[in-house]
Amino acid sequence: MTFHTKAFVIAIVYFASSYGVAFADNRSSENETAVPFDHHELQGILKSIDNDEFDDDKVAKLLPRLVISCKPESTRSLAIAALLRIHEHEPKDVRPYLPRFAPLLVRAKRIQEVDDICTMLLSVGESPEDVVAVIEEKFANQDEDDFFANGKMAAFLLMASPEDSVIRKWLETQMHHPETNHRVAAMNAISHLGDAGKPSLPVIRQGLTDESPAVRVAAAWATWKIDGNADATVPVLFAALEVEGETFLTRPFFISEWMPDHRIIAVLHLGQMTKRKAEIASKLITLLDDEDEIVQCMTLRSLGKLGECGPEIIEAVREKSKGENDIGSEAKNTLKRLTKENPQ
Repeated sequence: MTFHTKAFVIAIVYFASSYGVAFADNRSSENETAVPFDHHELQGILKSIDNDEFDDDKVAKLLPRLVISCKPESTRSLAIAALLRIHEHEPKDVRPYLPRFAPLLVRAKRIQEVDDICTMLLSVGESPEDVVAVIEEKFANQDEDDFFANGKMAAFLLMASPEDSVIRKWLETQMHHPETNHRVAAMNAISHLGDAGKPSLPVIRQGLTDESPAVRVAAAWATWKIDGNADATVPVLFAALEVEGETFLTRPFFISEWMPDHRIIAVLHLGQMTKRKAEIASKLITLLDDEDEIVQCMTLRSLGKLGECGPEIIEAVREKSKGENDIGSEAKNTLKRLTKENPQ
C-alpha cells in the first residue's frame, strides 16, 4: 500500500471512529427515486471529502444521493462512511433524519455498518424508542468478536438509560479485557457519552497507566472528551509519542486491513485540543522530522487544525512545503490554513 493510500485510510478510520455525523436539514429536496452512487463513485467522494474539496453547496447536493446509497447492500458501507466524514467539515442538524436510523439498522449486516450507524446516533444525543428497540435486540444477540459494534451499541443504550447498571458494568468490564483491541474499542465507545460517561471515569482513568500505549492513548482521549481535563491527558499523549508504535484497530475495516499505530492516533487527538494549542504545537513540530512519513503527514494535518500558534510553526511548515512528495503536499495545505489566520 502506498503512503498516500495509507494516509487516506488513516484519516477515514480515525475520524469515522472518533466523531459523529450530521445530515443537512434538507429532506424536502430529496428525490427518493435518485440513483445511488456506485462503489467507485463513493470511493472518489471519500477521497474528495478527505482532501477538503467540497464546500457547503456541493455537500448539500451530495447528501440526498448519499442517503439513497445507504439502501443497497453493495454501497451501504461506503455511503455511511462518507456521511460520517462529512461531519468533520460542517456538522448539521441530524434530528430530522432520526426516523431513518431504525430501518437502516435492521438492514445493516456488516460489523462496520452497525458501528458507523451507532456513531451517528451517539452524535445526535437522542434515542428514539424504535431505534433503542432495534439496538437492544442486536446487542442481546451480539457476537463477541464484533467488539467495535458491541461497544458502540452499549454506549448508545447507556446514553438512552444512564442508570442502566448492567450495560455500564458490561462496558467497564470490556475496558479490562485481555485483548488490546477490545479495551481500545470500549474506551472509544464511552468517549462519546459526555456527562453520561462521568460515572465510569474512575475505570477509564485506570487505562491511563495501561501496559499498552494504544489503550493509554484511548483512555486519555476518553477522559478528555468526557471531562475536558487536558492536564491529565496531554502528558499521557505526549509520553505515548516517545515509545515505539503499537498497531491496533480503531474500527472495523472495510477499506484495508492495514492498521495505524498509537503514535499516529495520538497526533490526531492532539490536533483537536485547541485550548492547549501553543504547548501542543511546540511538541508536534518536533515530529516533522520523524522517521515515519505518515506521522509527519498527520502532524502537519493536526498543526493545521490547531491554527495560529506563532511564526516558528509557520516557518517549520513552510520548510516542509518545499518538498515535492506527499509530505510537501500536506504541508502546502497546512500552510494555506495557517497563513490565512496569519496574513504576512
